[in-house]
Formats: sequence, structure tokens, C-alpha cells
Amino acid sequence: MSYCIDHPQQQISAICVSSHKCQRKLCVQCLSNHLITQQKPLPINIFLDKLQEKVNQYKLKENQQKQQFRVAFKCVLDSTEQMIIKLYKQLDESIEKIFSKMEEKDQSYINLLDNNSNPTDSSINDLEQLVQILEGNTLEDWNNQKNYFMLQLETSKNWLEQEMKNFSKNFNFEMCEILSIFKSQQDKQFVWQESRYIEKSFLWNCSKERFIDTEYQKIFTKQKEIQYIRQGSILRSDIIIDSSQKPQMFSNLEQIQYLNWIGAYGKYNQKVGKWVATWKGEPLNKVGGQYSDYGRKLGKWKELIKNYWSKAQAYEIGEYDNGQRRGAWKYIYGDKEIGQGDYNSQGRKEGKWIELTEGFWDQSQATFQGEYRDGKKVGQWDIKLRSEGQEEFELIGGGSYNEAGDEVKIGKWIELPDGYNNEQEVTLIGEYENGNKFGRWDILYKGDQIGGGFYDEGGQGIKIGEWIELNDGYDNWKQISYCGQYKNGKKVGRWDTYWNWDGENKQIGGGLYDEERVGIKIGRWVELSQGFRNNSQVTYNGEYKNGNKIGRWDIMWRQEDENEFKLIGGGLYEEVEDETKIGNWTELSEGFWAESQVAYVGEYKKGIKIGRWDILYHGKQIGGGLFDEEGNGLKIGKWVDISEGYQYASNIIYIGEYKNGKKVGRWDVFDEDEQIGGGSYDEKGEGMKFGKWIEPWEKFDWYNSIIYNGEYLNGKKVGLWVQQGKSNGEEIYKEIRYDN
Repeated sequence: MSYCIDHPQQQISAICVSSHKCQRKLCVQCLSNHLITQQKPLPINIFLDKLQEKVNQYKLKENQQKQQFRVAFKCVLDSTEQMIIKLYKQLDESIEKIFSKMEEKDQSYINLLDNNSNPTDSSINDLEQLVQILEGNTLEDWNNQKNYFMLQLETSKNWLEQEMKNFSKNFNFEMCEILSIFKSQQDKQFVWQESRYIEKSFLWNCSKERFIDTEYQKIFTKQKEIQYIRQGSILRSDIIIDSSQKPQMFSNLEQIQYLNWIGAYGKYNQKVGKWVATWKGEPLNKVGGQYSDYGRKLGKWKELIKNYWSKAQAYEIGEYDNGQRRGAWKYIYGDKEIGQGDYNSQGRKEGKWIELTEGFWDQSQATFQGEYRDGKKVGQWDIKLRSEGQEEFELIGGGSYNEAGDEVKIGKWIELPDGYNNEQEVTLIGEYENGNKFGRWDILYKGDQIGGGFYDEGGQGIKIGEWIELNDGYDNWKQISYCGQYKNGKKVGRWDTYWNWDGENKQIGGGLYDEERVGIKIGRWVELSQGFRNNSQVTYNGEYKNGNKIGRWDIMWRQEDENEFKLIGGGLYEEVEDETKIGNWTELSEGFWAESQVAYVGEYKKGIKIGRWDILYHGKQIGGGLFDEEGNGLKIGKWVDISEGYQYASNIIYIGEYKNGKKVGRWDVFDEDEQIGGGSYDEKGEGMKFGKWIEPWEKFDWYNSIIYNGEYLNGKKVGLWVQQGKSNGEEIYKEIRYDN
């Protein structure tokens, strides 16, 4: 029991809770005095009751929500642990396999020598190999291959070490607001190890309006740069300034060439203040927004869709709060709103949404419409499409997600294939069970079934039995199909390639998959080029071994009005597991077709272009230059380059010098033999334009002889630029002003 300080014999019966914060413990005698002074004593039982009300109000005793979140977080950690363990095992097994194969090949040579100590008793085959070892370069070549493999492994090891450092650093940065003991560190010695990989993109051939495949490399250099390289030329080189954040990566070739972000960096190399986007040196209309002092997006932003390019000019507009999207966001295309939805307080999508499909562009204006629950799709989702120039979207497909909130597809679905466009008109129809396709799936073209096959009934989403599949980009001009068998989700046996042209479905290619090691190509194959169609009938003919191209591969070409294919190019692949080109090659341009018969002739060493490469048009040399001999695949010295889509109606060439793969000094622009422009690149080798330039419009041809005249500063257009020339016989003159 507690007793009063002023009256030790009296027990405490109340506590003062007056606005004066007296907080005195009162006995009965003191209580009367407090009442007289108009202070507010509170009986202990009532005092305790009110305290309990406060506890209840703020749910201090309710641990269910905390426990649920704790369990959820633990599940994420557990699944992350399992994923890392799985990746570790896969990497460990792959590395062990590589070393085992090298050891096996070493041992094969040792066995060959040990088993043939008396050459007079050797078989013809063994004797031939022994002679090749003695007089040829067999062991030297194998040693070079091993050194190359070891170099690649060393590069991969360094990359893995650096990526783990990056992961740790990024994790600390993201968690610093929650776990204050983790401080974002500014590592001034941050180094990127060089690593390479190939990524697919696209080009747009304006003359025939069709997609063609291209490849480019992304290289992370030790100088903290991201370089984008295509056909031996550095298209772009970006310095990584903020090492604590994942560097910006571009989604397609046009973004690499034309997209730039302009803004300021803070004390710790974080983006701060206003940032805006430019396209081809010209500011995009109000694209961008503000960064906080901590490098987080805040307030209203206008952003590009991920796949933004010249024929996919759509935007997302909404607000950020401390780097997370909040509230209403909308999609804008052609100055009109075509999609929208809300983000909740955790930055996750919530409620009804209309969003653009990943491949949205002018000829594939498709939207996905349905409901989100805490960032996950639930219930019915509709796919709607409209043709260019139309106002309304029409329902063409869709299906349902389960209501559990784990975004699992269920029941019947009508889906669009990757790369869908208005001319393609291909749909996929079938059923999902627990997120996996099962049973019969049909492929329809303009509503007619032309392909399909079965998925296993076990719900694993594995293709089985006979299938008819379509080529990517299947349309009126490219009706290519593939017919063959699946076994446990892998192709086996004979697969034939058919081309439907003028109503006739003719076999035009194909080959064998291994019956034992399913999914592995073997033996002779005839494959079609990615851009195969009536005016670009190009095939590749050669042999596969263990799923890799080996030996001689021929490139064949047939004109529309001819019956036979003619040899037009090709070269050799080394007999190694990564399809390495060696020796002399004649290759076709990515957009090769009847009116753009461009070829490249030169030498490969270990899969890299070296020495002199010539550019031919209809068999006549029109350009070319040198690649470095060190095997970096970089252009050096004087070059004559040709424009993208070089053809009979557009003969633009560029003449100038490369230094370590980047343009330097004066470059002149010619239309056939007539100089129509030019300008200078910096001498430091940054590949940036400066000073006065005259350059042709990107679609310059006989009918659109338009040029631009103006000035560059640090690679960006500044001041007054004049556009002039003729378009379809009409004189064009326009003045454009760029901010300095």
C-alpha cells in the first residue's frame, strides 16, 4: 500500500491530474484541500480505467498484426535463402562442369599418347591425330582455348564478387531509414569489373515498316562506365556517378541512341532537384520531375513508359512520396488519357486499373484492365485493343486471376503472343490450372485455328506431344510455322519449318533434335533468318553438334521471282561449346532485303572482329575500315560507315575516324558522291558532337531531302537550329530553338 507524504497514516485514494501537471498522490484529507483549490483529483480506480482505455485505443496488447508481418517477413527471408542456395548450387555445378570438361579433354590427349606408344600399331584415326599434334597447332589451339576459358571464369568471378558488394551496399542504402545502424557508405574506390552479355533489341525499317532483330553489347568497364556497343562501334558511354543506386539501363536501341536525362547531383553523388529528359537533343514535353536532397523522387512526375521509342510515345503521370508512387497515376498517349489507377500508402497498385501492355506501340495499342489488391492482380482481367486512328478499345481477350492475392491465373484465357501487332492478329486460347497452362491450347490467326498442341495434365505447364508453333511476328508477309514433337517440355526428333506464301504451305527448313538429350540440336539444319519474308528470303545452312553450330555455315538468298537459293555468304564456327566464329566471314546486314542488299566481309578471331572489314552493296564495295587487332571488337582509324537502312532510295554514308571505338575529329556526310553535311566530335574520345553541324534527317531519301543546321555543346543541341529541304516536292523551312 502507498501512504500520503503529508499524512503518513492515510492511504492514497486519488491522484491529481490537473492542467498544472501536479500529479500529487492524495489521501482523503488532502483531497478536500485540492477540491477547494479547484484542482482535479482522480480516484485511483478511475485513473487506472482511463489508462486502460488508452492502452486499448492504441492496441498496445494486440500482437496479431505484428506477428503476421513478422511471419511474412520471415517467409521472405526463408525464400530468399532458398533461392540463394539454389543459385549457389547451380553456379557450383556449372563451374565444376567446366573444369571437368577441360580435364577430360586434357586426359584425352594424354590417353592418346599413352595408348600409342608404338605408332606402328596405331589405328589410322589415332595416327592422324598424332600427326596433327606433331605438325599442327592442335595442342596450341587447345591451350589457347583453355586460357580463354580461364579468362572468362576469372571475369565471371570478379563480376560475382563485385555484384555481391553491390547487393550489400544497395541493401544498406534501402534499409537505412528502418535500421539506423546501417549507414549508406560513399565508396570512392567503387570499381566495376568488365562483364559482357548480348541483348536483343529492335530497329524500325521505315521503308518497309517492319521489325528486324539486332544485337548489341552492354559492357561495364573498370572506369565506372556503361558502354553500349553494336557492330564494333560504341553507341553510347555513360559514367556511373551514383554507385549506391542501380544504374539506369535502356530498354531498346533507340533509347540508347537518343534518350538523355539532365539534372544535378548532390554532395554524395545522388540526384537532386529538377531532372528532365531529352530525345535527340531536344527536351521532351515536361518529362521529368524533382528529386529530394536524399536522391528520392518526390512530387509530380511525368515518366516514359519502359518501352518508349519513336513509335511508342506514351507516358505515365502521377506523384511520388519519398521515392514511392502514391495516389492516382495515369497513362497518356497522343495527348489523351488511355489508362489509370491508384497506388496505396505502401506504393502498391490498388483497385481498378487500366494499364498498357509491355509491348505497347502504335501498331499494338493493347491495354490490360482489371483489379489490383495490395499490388496483386485478382479476378477478371480483360485485354482490349484498338487500331491506329480509332477512338474505342475492343475486347479481344483476357481471363481470371485467383482471389487469394498471389496473382495466379486460373480457368480459360485468351492471350496475345509476344510482339503482337495489328497485322499479326494471332491469339492463344486455352486453360490455366494453378497458374500453369494445361490441356489443349490453340493458336488462331484472324480467328482461324492454324496451330497449337497440348500441355501436360499434371499442371506443370510442360508441352507434350505434337505441336504446330508460329514464328515471332507471324503476319500476312511472314507466315512461318514449325512442326514437331515435344517430350517433357523439350523438342525431340524431326522439326520442320514451313512457309505459307500465296496460299501454299511449303517446307523450307528444319532439322533434328537429339532423342536422348532432348532440346539439343544435332546434325544438318536449314534455319530461316529473323527477317525472313517474301522480299528477304535468307536461310542459314550448316551443322549442329551438342546444340552448337560447328564447321562451315552457308548463308543462302533467293529473289522473289527465283526458284533456287544462291550462296551469298557464310563462314566457319570453331568446334567449341559457345559457337565461336573464326576466320573469314561474309555476313548480311540485319535489315537485308531486295532493295537493301548490304553485306560485311572480314575476319573473326575467337568470335571477335579483327582487321579490315569491307561493306558491300549489291556486291560493290561502298565502305569499311579496321577493327583493333587486340580482339576488343573496336573500330579504329579511318572508316566509311553507312546509314541505318541503307538502300536504293537512301544512300547516306559517313566518313571520319575512330579512336578506341569512338568517333573523333571531323566527320563528313555524303548522299552518294555529294557532300550534304558534317561536323566534329571531341578529340578526347568521348564520342560527343561539338560546334557547327549539318546533318540529314533520319528518314532522308530521294523524296525527303531534309537537313538540319545548328550547333552542339557537350553532345547536345543548343541555340537555333534550322530544318530545311524538300518533302515530296514541297519546300520545308522551320526554326527550332534549344535551351543552352
